[in-house]
Amino acid sequence: MKSTLTLAVVSLISGMSLASAQQESIEAAPANVLRRHHLTIAANPQMGYTNQTVDTIIAKMNKILQRSDFAWDVACPNVEFVRNGNVISNANIPLRATYEQFVQALRDNVPSANVVVGSLITSCGGVLAAGCAPVPGEPMAVIHDGPRSAVVWVHERGHSSGLDHVAQGKDASTAREDEWGQIMFWNPSLKSLGALTAGCAAYRNSRLSSVISAPMPAAAPTGDAPPDTAVEAAPVSFGLTEKVLKVVEGTWVEHTPVDQFDELTQEDLDSIRNHLKSGQPNYLWRQLLLIIGYRGNGEPDAELLDNDPPPLKWSGLRYGSRELKKDGSDVEEETQA
Repeated sequence: MKSTLTLAVVSLISGMSLASAQQESIEAAPANVLRRHHLTIAANPQMGYTNQTVDTIIAKMNKILQRSDFAWDVACPNVEFVRNGNVISNANIPLRATYEQFVQALRDNVPSANVVVGSLITSCGGVLAAGCAPVPGEPMAVIHDGPRSAVVWVHERGHSSGLDHVAQGKDASTAREDEWGQIMFWNPSLKSLGALTAGCAAYRNSRLSSVISAPMPAAAPTGDAPPDTAVEAAPVSFGLTEKVLKVVEGTWVEHTPVDQFDELTQEDLDSIRNHLKSGQPNYLWRQLLLIIGYRGNGEPDAELLDNDPPPLKWSGLRYGSRELKKDGSDVEEETQA
């Protein structure tokens, strides 16, 4: 495992042997058949997840997969994600837990769910993660990640459908466009929207029992293309330094880049502190809180970490009571004096 919060795969990355969901044997789906991935979502009520929240994410997932964003990118029009029933709120589902604990909570309380949403996955194969799923199999665990949630969900569903990472461990600055631009790039960003033919085939021919064939709908009437709103572009800068923005650009789906935390200067850290003091949460807050939780300086920063408003609860860290290990492998409990 790399010492870096990322999207994580369970079976192939960590070597865990988790049982997949019931699977059905199917041949490659015909071109005139739509393959629908039925997602049954469960979350703790404190997450504040509603049908509308999920429908917004799923609509963006479909736009990501069904269109081409790069010259090499293959659109997957015969694959669709849909919400299966209402979002299930259950107080017995933890907000923060390991992947195994989330899975057990579903088995004990909501066995029909194949997606669980939390505020922090404290271990996916030993690392903090924004998402976690077996390869292949269900369920997938994901955190709320603002406008990047759709990218995280499509990425994890790719693992559930049998896809591995692209360019594992490679820095986005040295990766080719057809590497960092893929949905399955190991540390995807808002720009990771593409898929190759093999990727489309995996979503389309998934043998998960939650993927059901349906007739292709009639083609929509031609006309002006709707505005590009699949995933919001990254906001300007929030007053953060360029170095901080580079660190938080990725989703950290299956790693936390603590080595990059160590390289941040006091100017960089002060830009984070000033932003957190603004009291205006956005999709970067989880990562910014994690950085301050790791590099914090006593009580003043402890107050900043408390500025983690519900229902987001992204950080899961408290200065002095929780410590991110130097190798980024876990969050360790310590006893308060």
